[in-house]
Amino acid sequence: MWNAVAPKPITDDFLKLLDDSFGLSWRDPRTWPWTRFGWAYGFTAVGATVALCVVLLFSALVSSSRLARAPTPHVETSQHFRLSR
Repeated sequence: MWNAVAPKPITDDFLKLLDDSFGLSWRDPRTWPWTRFGWAYGFTAVGATVALCVVLLFSALVSSSRLARAPTPHVETSQHFRLSR
């Protein structure tokens, strides 16, 4: 009867990694692998920041160039009326 309720061994590699990282105390943040989080999210944050800076630099260069500005036509919108005699 004990074998029927015993947990099965973890066979999935990703689940093994999570079990090795968090173990039984996954609710306790003091036992979390903060260095792994730091490396993973650190590289992600640096990559996102660099991508954002490149996009902003490119948009600033395009908007400041003279080729990006279209000439604005001048349209006369007022009319002058005179009384005729």
